[in-house]
Amino acid sequence: MNFEASIRLSILGADDRLGITELFHRVNRLLPVDQEIVSVSPETKVGDALQQMKEHHFSQVPVVAGQEVVGLFSYRSLALKLPEIDPKKHNPVELPVEEAMEILDAAKFTHIDGEYQAIIETLDRDDAVLIGEPRRLQGIVTAMNVVRKLYEFASPYFLLEEIELSVRRLMREAMNDADLAKCSKACLTDKYDPDPVPTRLEEMSFNDYVQIIGYGRHWEQFKPVFGGARDRTRARLKVVGELRNDIFHFRRTITIEDHQELRDTRSWILMRSRIIDARVGKGGAAHA
Repeated sequence: MNFEASIRLSILGADDRLGITELFHRVNRLLPVDQEIVSVSPETKVGDALQQMKEHHFSQVPVVAGQEVVGLFSYRSLALKLPEIDPKKHNPVELPVEEAMEILDAAKFTHIDGEYQAIIETLDRDDAVLIGEPRRLQGIVTAMNVVRKLYEFASPYFLLEEIELSVRRLMREAMNDADLAKCSKACLTDKYDPDPVPTRLEEMSFNDYVQIIGYGRHWEQFKPVFGGARDRTRARLKVVGELRNDIFHFRRTITIEDHQELRDTRSWILMRSRIIDARVGKGGAAHA
């Protein structure tokens, strides 16, 4: 399955069909939904095991005798055993994997409902954690599985941070602080009445930015940095503002299409930022 197409980001929404405990991040949520468990026997030649690992893009395979997992053969376990093998007497690839595997017992397994913290040390040491028990292997979690899952969880926040901070900088390139304060009072007074209108960008919401940028009377000052048409720029940023609220308040599940919308907007903002950087020079400013 293509990684980008597999992003589900279930952390960002609550599905009422799930049990409440399933909303917590435990080991079972690290297992790839389409994971195929490939195993070898203790008698399998090292060379054959390596070939299987190469074909499936695995870094390790469980070693199974009958119905029980007795070991884990990996590039790491082979590397650790090679110094003990005399190449003049034995061709390493012709040896059975039991000569180059890590021997396992029940203590090497983690329960599928275990907490993330329980597997960190094992992953750091062994690069993989077996899920289940010796007679019932339910899956293998690798360090890369954890990295991918953390990316799924965190990527919307990274994208939103980049978009929001860059929009703020672009606004400053279009106007100085005094002009931004005047613009804010001109188009945000009704929204904040009777409270004071925020005049500093750091005090404003993202939706405030959208309203200020899309305010017709000031568009000519923002157009050089955002480019394009006012209505299209405002609409694009408005969608990001709505997604931002959904994400930070966990209102619904974020879809693949939502994630792509954030990525597209991030790419657009990056493009505009490159244009402004090239125009004003490193460390420069576009306004007088």
